[in-house]
Amino acid sequence: MNAACFALTLRLRTSLALLGLAACTLLEPRALCAGEVRAFDAPETLRVEGFELTRNGMGVRRATRFFITADIYVAALYVAERSSNARRILDSPLPKQINLQYRYAIDRDDMRRAWQYSFDKNCPAEDCSDFEAPLEQFLTGVRGVAPGDLYIYRFFEDRSEIVQPSGETLRISGGEFARLLLSTWIGAVPPSEEIKAALLAQSSQGTKSEGTKSEGTKSERTESELAESQRSESETATRAAEGVESVGTRR
Repeated sequence: MNAACFALTLRLRTSLALLGLAACTLLEPRALCAGEVRAFDAPETLRVEGFELTRNGMGVRRATRFFITADIYVAALYVAERSSNARRILDSPLPKQINLQYRYAIDRDDMRRAWQYSFDKNCPAEDCSDFEAPLEQFLTGVRGVAPGDLYIYRFFEDRSEIVQPSGETLRISGGEFARLLLSTWIGAVPPSEEIKAALLAQSSQGTKSEGTKSEGTKSERTESELAESQRSESETATRAAEGVESVGTRR
Protein backbone atom coordinates (compact mmCIF):
# COMPACT_ATOMS: atom_id res chain seq x y z
CA MET A 1 0.00 0.00 0.00
CA ASN A 2 1.56 3.33 -1.02
CA ALA A 3 1.60 6.39 1.23
CA ALA A 4 -1.35 8.14 -0.46
CA CYS A 5 -3.54 5.05 -0.23
CA PHE A 6 -2.55 4.51 3.40
CA ALA A 7 -3.39 8.11 4.29
CA LEU A 8 -6.79 7.84 2.57
CA THR A 9 -7.57 4.59 4.40
CA LEU A 10 -6.57 6.12 7.74
CA ARG A 11 -8.79 9.16 7.11
CA LEU A 12 -11.71 6.93 6.18
CA ARG A 13 -11.34 4.81 9.31
CA THR A 14 -11.04 7.93 11.47
CA SER A 15 -14.14 9.45 9.88
CA LEU A 16 -16.15 6.28 10.44
CA ALA A 17 -15.01 6.11 14.06
CA LEU A 18 -15.95 9.75 14.65
CA LEU A 19 -19.32 9.19 12.96
CA GLY A 20 -20.01 6.26 15.27
CA LEU A 21 -19.00 8.32 18.31
CA ALA A 22 -21.20 11.20 17.16
CA ALA A 23 -24.18 8.91 16.67
CA CYS A 24 -23.71 7.60 20.18
CA THR A 25 -23.13 10.96 21.89
CA LEU A 26 -26.01 12.66 20.06
CA LEU A 27 -28.34 10.51 22.13
CA GLU A 28 -29.27 12.60 25.14
CA PRO A 29 -29.40 11.47 27.88
CA ARG A 30 -26.27 9.45 27.17
CA ALA A 31 -26.52 5.79 26.17
CA LEU A 32 -24.00 3.01 26.50
CA CYS A 33 -21.76 3.02 23.44
CA ALA A 34 -19.73 0.24 21.86
CA GLY A 35 -17.29 -1.24 24.33
CA GLU A 36 -19.34 -0.07 27.31
CA VAL A 37 -22.03 -2.75 27.33
CA ARG A 38 -22.23 -4.44 30.70
CA ALA A 39 -23.21 -8.04 31.24
CA PHE A 40 -26.86 -8.69 32.00
CA ASP A 41 -27.38 -11.59 34.36
CA ALA A 42 -30.42 -13.56 33.17
CA PRO A 43 -30.11 -17.15 34.36
CA GLU A 44 -32.39 -19.83 32.98
CA THR A 45 -33.99 -20.36 36.40
CA LEU A 46 -34.07 -18.68 39.81
CA ARG A 47 -35.86 -19.20 43.12
CA VAL A 48 -38.31 -16.80 44.73
CA GLU A 49 -39.77 -17.67 48.14
CA GLY A 50 -39.40 -21.39 47.56
CA PHE A 51 -40.72 -21.35 43.99
CA GLU A 52 -38.50 -22.17 41.03
CA LEU A 53 -39.11 -19.61 38.30
CA THR A 54 -38.08 -20.18 34.68
CA ARG A 55 -37.12 -17.50 32.21
CA ASN A 56 -40.20 -17.03 30.04
CA GLY A 57 -38.67 -14.56 27.61
CA MET A 58 -36.07 -11.84 27.30
CA GLY A 59 -35.75 -8.80 25.06
CA VAL A 60 -34.52 -5.26 24.54
CA ARG A 61 -36.64 -2.14 24.76
CA ARG A 62 -35.62 0.21 21.95
CA ALA A 63 -36.65 3.76 21.08
CA THR A 64 -35.82 6.07 18.21
CA ARG A 65 -34.85 9.71 18.50
CA PHE A 66 -33.57 11.92 15.70
CA PHE A 67 -33.51 8.81 13.46
CA ILE A 68 -31.09 7.10 15.86
CA THR A 69 -32.27 3.96 17.64
CA ALA A 70 -31.10 3.39 21.20
CA ASP A 71 -31.35 0.41 23.53
CA ILE A 72 -33.23 1.70 26.58
CA TYR A 73 -33.09 -1.46 28.67
CA VAL A 74 -32.88 -5.23 28.51
CA ALA A 75 -35.40 -7.25 30.52
CA ALA A 76 -36.19 -10.88 31.33
CA LEU A 77 -39.50 -12.23 32.66
CA TYR A 78 -39.53 -15.20 35.04
CA VAL A 79 -42.62 -17.28 35.78
CA ALA A 80 -43.48 -20.55 37.53
CA GLU A 81 -45.34 -21.82 34.46
CA ARG A 82 -44.11 -20.66 31.06
CA SER A 83 -46.71 -19.23 28.70
CA SER A 84 -47.03 -16.93 25.70
CA ASN A 85 -50.48 -15.82 26.90
CA ALA A 86 -50.34 -12.55 28.83
CA ARG A 87 -53.65 -13.02 30.59
CA ARG A 88 -52.64 -16.45 31.85
CA ILE A 89 -49.45 -15.01 33.34
CA LEU A 90 -51.22 -11.99 34.83
CA ASP A 91 -53.94 -14.14 36.39
CA SER A 92 -51.55 -16.68 37.89
CA PRO A 93 -51.32 -16.44 41.71
CA LEU A 94 -47.75 -17.77 41.61
CA PRO A 95 -44.74 -15.42 41.97
CA LYS A 96 -43.31 -13.71 38.92
CA GLN A 97 -40.21 -11.59 38.45
CA ILE A 98 -38.71 -9.18 35.94
CA ASN A 99 -34.97 -8.48 35.90
CA LEU A 100 -34.29 -5.21 34.08
CA GLN A 101 -31.04 -3.42 33.34
CA TYR A 102 -30.96 0.05 31.84
CA ARG A 103 -28.70 0.89 28.90
CA TYR A 104 -29.72 4.52 28.79
CA ALA A 105 -29.70 7.39 31.29
CA ILE A 106 -33.12 8.92 31.98
CA ASP A 107 -33.81 11.63 34.54
CA ARG A 108 -36.36 11.33 37.34
CA ASP A 109 -39.00 13.58 35.77
CA ASP A 110 -39.01 11.63 32.50
CA MET A 111 -39.15 8.35 34.39
CA ARG A 112 -42.13 9.53 36.43
CA ARG A 113 -43.95 10.74 33.31
CA ALA A 114 -43.29 7.44 31.55
CA TRP A 115 -44.53 5.37 34.47
CA GLN A 116 -47.61 7.58 34.90
CA TYR A 117 -48.42 7.12 31.21
CA SER A 118 -48.08 3.34 31.50
CA PHE A 119 -50.32 3.16 34.54
CA ASP A 120 -52.93 5.48 33.04
CA LYS A 121 -53.14 3.33 29.93
CA ASN A 122 -53.25 -0.02 31.72
CA CYS A 123 -55.58 0.75 34.61
CA PRO A 124 -59.03 -0.83 34.06
CA ALA A 125 -60.96 1.47 31.70
CA GLU A 126 -58.01 3.90 32.14
CA ASP A 127 -59.37 4.75 35.60
CA CYS A 128 -56.68 4.52 38.29
CA SER A 129 -58.81 5.88 41.13
CA ASP A 130 -58.71 2.50 42.90
CA PHE A 131 -54.91 2.57 42.94
CA GLU A 132 -54.23 6.06 44.27
CA ALA A 133 -52.34 4.97 47.41
CA PRO A 134 -50.07 2.31 45.83
CA LEU A 135 -49.48 4.54 42.79
CA GLU A 136 -48.37 7.41 45.01
CA GLN A 137 -46.06 5.08 46.91
CA PHE A 138 -44.59 3.69 43.69
CA LEU A 139 -44.14 7.05 41.93
CA THR A 140 -42.59 8.59 45.04
CA GLY A 141 -39.94 5.87 44.87
CA VAL A 142 -39.12 6.45 41.19
CA ARG A 143 -35.57 7.70 40.60
CA GLY A 144 -33.55 8.70 37.61
CA VAL A 145 -31.62 5.83 36.05
CA ALA A 146 -28.09 5.44 34.70
CA PRO A 147 -26.66 2.92 32.23
CA GLY A 148 -25.99 -0.33 34.05
CA ASP A 149 -28.62 0.19 36.77
CA LEU A 150 -30.31 -3.11 37.60
CA TYR A 151 -33.89 -3.27 38.88
CA ILE A 152 -35.70 -6.39 40.05
CA TYR A 153 -39.51 -6.40 40.09
CA ARG A 154 -41.28 -9.19 41.96
CA PHE A 155 -45.00 -9.80 41.74
CA PHE A 156 -46.86 -11.74 44.42
CA GLU A 157 -50.49 -12.55 45.15
CA ASP A 158 -50.64 -9.92 47.90
CA ARG A 159 -47.86 -7.44 47.09
CA SER A 160 -45.12 -6.28 44.76
CA GLU A 161 -41.45 -5.67 45.51
CA ILE A 162 -39.01 -3.44 43.65
CA VAL A 163 -35.32 -4.01 44.37
CA GLN A 164 -33.43 -0.87 43.37
CA PRO A 165 -29.77 -0.61 42.26
CA SER A 166 -28.83 0.52 45.78
CA GLY A 167 -30.19 -2.75 47.17
CA GLU A 168 -33.12 -0.98 48.85
CA THR A 169 -36.44 -2.82 48.44
CA LEU A 170 -39.73 -0.99 47.99
CA ARG A 171 -42.72 -3.11 49.08
CA ILE A 172 -46.23 -2.20 47.98
CA SER A 173 -49.25 -4.02 49.36
CA GLY A 174 -52.03 -5.29 47.12
CA GLY A 175 -52.26 -8.10 44.62
CA GLU A 176 -54.27 -6.02 42.16
CA PHE A 177 -51.54 -3.40 42.04
CA ALA A 178 -48.95 -6.14 41.47
CA ARG A 179 -51.02 -7.29 38.50
CA LEU A 180 -51.28 -3.72 37.21
CA LEU A 181 -47.53 -3.21 37.53
CA LEU A 182 -46.78 -6.35 35.52
CA SER A 183 -49.38 -5.37 32.94
CA THR A 184 -47.36 -2.25 32.10
CA TRP A 185 -44.99 -4.65 30.30
CA ILE A 186 -47.34 -7.33 28.94
CA GLY A 187 -50.79 -5.73 29.13
CA ALA A 188 -52.92 -3.84 26.63
CA VAL A 189 -50.47 -0.92 26.27
CA PRO A 190 -46.87 -2.13 26.78
CA PRO A 191 -43.75 0.05 26.36
CA SER A 192 -43.58 -1.46 22.86
CA GLU A 193 -45.13 -4.45 21.12
CA GLU A 194 -41.61 -5.78 20.52
CA ILE A 195 -40.61 -5.97 24.19
CA LYS A 196 -44.00 -7.47 25.07
CA ALA A 197 -43.62 -10.18 22.44
CA ALA A 198 -40.08 -10.90 23.62
CA LEU A 199 -41.10 -11.31 27.26
CA LEU A 200 -43.96 -13.58 26.19
CA ALA A 201 -41.61 -15.55 23.91
CA GLN A 202 -43.87 -14.95 20.94
CA SER A 203 -42.44 -15.39 17.45
CA SER A 204 -41.65 -12.18 15.57
CA GLN A 205 -43.87 -13.36 12.73
CA GLY A 206 -46.79 -13.65 15.08
CA THR A 207 -46.06 -10.60 17.19
CA LYS A 208 -48.75 -8.37 15.75
CA SER A 209 -51.57 -10.87 15.85
CA GLU A 210 -50.48 -12.30 19.19
CA GLY A 211 -50.03 -8.80 20.58
CA THR A 212 -53.71 -8.05 20.09
CA LYS A 213 -54.74 -11.42 21.51
CA SER A 214 -52.21 -11.77 24.30
CA GLU A 215 -54.80 -11.36 27.04
CA GLY A 216 -57.11 -13.92 25.48
CA THR A 217 -58.98 -14.38 22.23
CA LYS A 218 -60.82 -11.47 20.65
CA SER A 219 -64.11 -12.83 21.93
CA GLU A 220 -62.74 -12.67 25.48
CA ARG A 221 -61.73 -9.04 25.27
CA THR A 222 -63.98 -6.01 25.45
CA GLU A 223 -64.41 -3.68 22.49
CA SER A 224 -62.70 -0.89 24.42
CA GLU A 225 -59.61 -3.08 25.03
CA LEU A 226 -59.39 -3.96 21.35
CA ALA A 227 -59.82 -0.32 20.34
CA GLU A 228 -57.08 0.76 22.78
CA SER A 229 -54.72 -1.95 21.54
CA GLN A 230 -55.28 -0.92 17.91
CA ARG A 231 -54.80 2.76 18.77
CA SER A 232 -51.62 1.93 20.65
CA GLU A 233 -50.20 0.04 17.65
CA SER A 234 -51.13 2.95 15.38
CA GLU A 235 -49.40 5.48 17.66
CA THR A 236 -46.27 3.31 17.88
CA ALA A 237 -46.15 2.92 14.10
CA THR A 238 -46.55 6.67 13.60
CA ARG A 239 -43.71 7.52 16.00
CA ALA A 240 -41.45 4.92 14.40
CA ALA A 241 -42.18 6.30 10.93
CA GLU A 242 -41.40 9.83 12.06
CA GLY A 243 -38.27 8.70 13.91
CA VAL A 244 -39.05 10.91 16.90
CA GLU A 245 -40.30 8.57 19.61
CA SER A 246 -39.74 10.27 22.95
CA VAL A 247 -37.84 8.20 25.48
CA GLY A 248 -39.82 10.00 28.17
CA THR A 249 -43.22 9.02 26.77
CA ARG A 250 -43.01 5.28 27.32
CA ARG A 251 -40.63 3.33 29.47
